[in-house]
Amino acid sequence: PAARAYADIAPAVPHALHMPSHTFTRVGFWKESVTTNTRSAAESEKTSGWAEAMHARDYTTYAYLQMGMDAQAKTNMEQAIALADRPGNTQGAAGAGPNMFALAAIPARYAMERQQWSEAAALQPRPAPGTPYTEAITHFVRAVGAARSGRPTDAAADVAKLAALRDREIEMKDEYWASQVDIQRRGAEAWVMFAQGRKDAAIAQMRETADMEDLTDKAAVTPGPIAPARELLGYMLMENNQPKEALAEFE
Repeated sequence: PAARAYADIAPAVPHALHMPSHTFTRVGFWKESVTTNTRSAAESEKTSGWAEAMHARDYTTYAYLQMGMDAQAKTNMEQAIALADRPGNTQGAAGAGPNMFALAAIPARYAMERQQWSEAAALQPRPAPGTPYTEAITHFVRAVGAARSGRPTDAAADVAKLAALRDREIEMKDEYWASQVDIQRRGAEAWVMFAQGRKDAAIAQMRETADMEDLTDKAAVTPGPIAPARELLGYMLMENNQPKEALAEFE
């Protein structure tokens, strides 16, 4: 009830409109999340609040995909990319993180949630020197997409890039994002191993990766992982003809 009321307290303030969706996302109120983030993005764009608009659109994409509303998610993605590429869309250091995160996350989510592996493998990373973890999103999805398309060799460069981006986060003394990028690296590497036929080792590594992710919290910049490690473990077990074990992980 508090989240439902909060958005109406300051209906012209983009951040106030967005904030209830943090609650809605946690409890699975996807329609409410779409509604309030759509309002947030619209108000943000009126004032050239690009970072806030992109942040709201990432949460909107996430919510649409949870409902299986792929067409709406695609439209929102196209609008977000057009917004990001609009001349003058800069907010300096303060806006770079949310802006670049959403720009990488939205198309990554769209490909991964729909299990379109060739599409995932073809995504093009955008350099973001100040936020290596945003670059990592695309390399993670590319690597998983290539491996799950049966082309593990093609994933090698992206797995190596994830290791380099993790090391850059360590140099920046950003422990949280260094660990998140390493979780992505380990998950991508596990799928490469699985595609190469090293299935027992792949499942063991994917399980360890899921356990690692379970010990971390969710950053406010994201509604959720691009692809939860434990969900990836479930899919890996399904592909290994272990549906009972997969169900336990999905649950």
